[in-house]
Amino acid sequence: MRGVSWRCSRWSLLVASAIALLVAQQRLLPTTSPVAPYVLLEVGAPSARWQHHVARERASGARAAADTTRAQPPFTQLASLGEVAAPIVQSSRASVAVASVAVDNVLRARAPTGEAGADPHNRTAIKDGGDVLDDGVLLRAASAIARANPDGSRDVILVPISGSYAHLGLNMLLNLRRLGYAHVLLLAADAPTCVSALALAPMPARCVWDGRWERDAALVERAAPWASVCGPAECRSSERACDCAHEPLASYRMWLSRWWVNARLVAAGFDTLMLDLDVALLDDVYAYFRQPPLDRYALLFHSESLSDPFGNVQCGLVYARASRKRADDGAHDGVRGGVAKAVAGFPLRILRFLDTAWDRSNARGRSAAGSGEPAGPPLWAESLRRAAHFLFDQVHLVDVVQSQVAGVGTFRMFRGYDSDTRRPRVREVGTAHARNGTGSVAVVTDWSARDAPGRVLNSHIVNELYAAFTESRGGSRTWTRRQLGGARGAAALPYGWRARFGLGDGDQHAAIFEARLTDGWPADVNDLPFEGGVSPLAPISDGSLAARFLRELEQDARSAPRSQAPAAAVAELAEPTERVALLPTWLVSHWREGIKGGWGIDPPAAIAAHATNAVDKLLVLTAHGLFDRAAYAAAPGTVHHALFVSGAHVPVVAYEPSLSMAPAAGARAPLEFEHADDWRGATLHGLPASALVSRRAIAYPHVPCGSAWLNRQHAEAANWTQGSCRTGLCSEWRVTAVGYVDGAEAAARAALRSALPSMAGARAVPLPPDQRITCDVHPNMAWPDGPVRKLFGYKCNMHAPYYNASPMVGYALSAWDVHAYAARLGAAGAPDQARNVAFAREAAERRAGRAPRGLLRVSEDELRAELARFAAEPIVWLGWPLNVTEPREGEGRLAWRMRRFCERWFVPRVTPRREAKMPNLSPLMS
Repeated sequence: MRGVSWRCSRWSLLVASAIALLVAQQRLLPTTSPVAPYVLLEVGAPSARWQHHVARERASGARAAADTTRAQPPFTQLASLGEVAAPIVQSSRASVAVASVAVDNVLRARAPTGEAGADPHNRTAIKDGGDVLDDGVLLRAASAIARANPDGSRDVILVPISGSYAHLGLNMLLNLRRLGYAHVLLLAADAPTCVSALALAPMPARCVWDGRWERDAALVERAAPWASVCGPAECRSSERACDCAHEPLASYRMWLSRWWVNARLVAAGFDTLMLDLDVALLDDVYAYFRQPPLDRYALLFHSESLSDPFGNVQCGLVYARASRKRADDGAHDGVRGGVAKAVAGFPLRILRFLDTAWDRSNARGRSAAGSGEPAGPPLWAESLRRAAHFLFDQVHLVDVVQSQVAGVGTFRMFRGYDSDTRRPRVREVGTAHARNGTGSVAVVTDWSARDAPGRVLNSHIVNELYAAFTESRGGSRTWTRRQLGGARGAAALPYGWRARFGLGDGDQHAAIFEARLTDGWPADVNDLPFEGGVSPLAPISDGSLAARFLRELEQDARSAPRSQAPAAAVAELAEPTERVALLPTWLVSHWREGIKGGWGIDPPAAIAAHATNAVDKLLVLTAHGLFDRAAYAAAPGTVHHALFVSGAHVPVVAYEPSLSMAPAAGARAPLEFEHADDWRGATLHGLPASALVSRRAIAYPHVPCGSAWLNRQHAEAANWTQGSCRTGLCSEWRVTAVGYVDGAEAAARAALRSALPSMAGARAVPLPPDQRITCDVHPNMAWPDGPVRKLFGYKCNMHAPYYNASPMVGYALSAWDVHAYAARLGAAGAPDQARNVAFAREAAERRAGRAPRGLLRVSEDELRAELARFAAEPIVWLGWPLNVTEPREGEGRLAWRMRRFCERWFVPRVTPRREAKMPNLSPLMS
């Protein structure tokens, strides 16, 4: 734009730059430097293993083409603004700026006629949606999308979404559509996020947003410590690891918003299924929840641990059935039933904490000029960074549910979490108050010497004291264990449960832990083990945040429509007693159970999977065929979007797939090493060096499951679904194992699959019936904890967490991704020793036994020269595991960049589909 005179405001310049960047990104323009074209060549017959991978990905692609309309991102309408022939240099913050401009454009385009120039956040632009703070918006949206059942109940699936998890949100919608669900209500932090989600949604979902964080002055004022989890130093950091401008739209506030909205829906009589975005449904969950033995429960959580009798709920999947409570039963208090109160308990508790902190702060101000010690605010309110973690819903939900069971407000889990997160745990036994060096989530605590003289407060002591407290009030420290099948009086197991979930008569794990919910609100008591016996929550007063919330629930309860179902059906559905239960981990499982291999078979030994606790959520979901690559439409500017949405050609370097596979029974795969250092040399040095010198994106290989350096647990012939280890890798949180351990297991699951009702559509990528056990390791997790791992970085992990509103997608491809890319390329992507396999001659020597089988060691110059031979190929396959000797040292040189390969962000330049030019990747990769 040299020589052009601009006469516009600073804001116009920013918008123009963002649009130019967007057009360049969406058009995926080739670089202006001349590069050699590549030709799609016919090659000889690929190997049987390669054909297997190609068949799997092509089958998935064919089904997606027939079954899914891949919506175009809302940004494509800006492409007509003109060509921009400029290098694409993009940061995560630029992505957010671009998305904001595009979303505003979509909002204007969707506004009613005559309002094109109106406010881009016009709430009328979204059908049946809007800000839940406005009267009638939430219930109108829920009623428009709810699924009506013959018994008069109404189902709504509540899915919270955010910019950081936009791709996971779209994947969830694709998952729900494959299962035939359309009753989906999206909850966002703001209007632009709603518009972006609806523009890509594959179903007629509805979307509402929570504007209270901007419009509710009282909440904003009292929750000031939660403005951001980014500290001032981080905001000034050149690395921008914490984006202070956009981070507040992330999950911390959504934890409160989603329970607030869920509470209102349940109070209004809807049956709700609330899902985290890293959950995948592997079957029709309603077929299980609404039939014996689970239909007796009005509130279902999945469990945090196997056979958990202590009520440690997990909030990734929560099913609340308001329809189980008859309107004429129980204590109303404006909100009928224990389920409605349990779901409302978390936001009510948080708002009461905020009110308490506010009252104590005002009391301190009023008493400053007087005598006596000021009350002071709770300690968590004095912290900027740690205070946001106070919103961690799972910690509070354990206490909330237990309080609804006991009928009194308790704080066991909250207190234990508080004590265990203190860094350091500063404590003088016998003093009146425990001061916290970090200001985590502590409330002013009375921890007297007579309670536990000489002991440092920790979660174990908290549990002991609360167990004694519960029993002193006539309660039980554990929930009731209900046996399933076998035992006399036990609930009968439905057809197929025994075989699918590996259950036997009298199996100690074939049980559900349950409890009865009280009808009224839990009472505040004055004999708690902590806080001097007094509840840490101030009484609810007129005008408080808590009082306003209760009035909101009462209004929703009064507006609930009466059931149109026959009275007999309603009476049969409802019961006077509401029960809560923990779904066993063999039924709905998190990654602690997922590592045992129950997801990676078909039919999977679970009806829902939650990637919580996984180091790399996206890798776990992708490896199990649970991530639909069409969902990368919500992650523009990433390598994955370019490959799997735009159909671009991205130059990639990867190890030839057969290197991860043993050539014969009893033989070792070339990438199967005795020592971890050899694996690191090949994948964390040699492979990144190859990507750097060739300016290519990187694709990590499968790790041979039999590698001696992995920490294995051998448990052959064990019952793998209940605490044992099916794959032999269950102590390895870093490793994802998918497939069958042998032919007999594959045949047994195939027979079971044919006997059970069809579950077609649950997986985005179907698991082949003969899939041999295949493993993946998270890229930077092959390093031990310490400075080397920190230096190497984590931003090439598939799920790369950071605090801003951009999609959390790393820039490395998994082995599954490169298989899919190669399948799309067809013959041009298949390994061919004569065309696209580097160091093919050296590999042949080693395969034939004429050279040592260890790492192939090459110099930097040899590596550059060899890879330069394949500049025109879309994928270069390395023919043997290699490492680089004597890489050039110095800042910015190869050795320096290898050690920091995953530390910094970069975005590749890619070529559009059918373009015959190979792109440059990035200035970082020069």
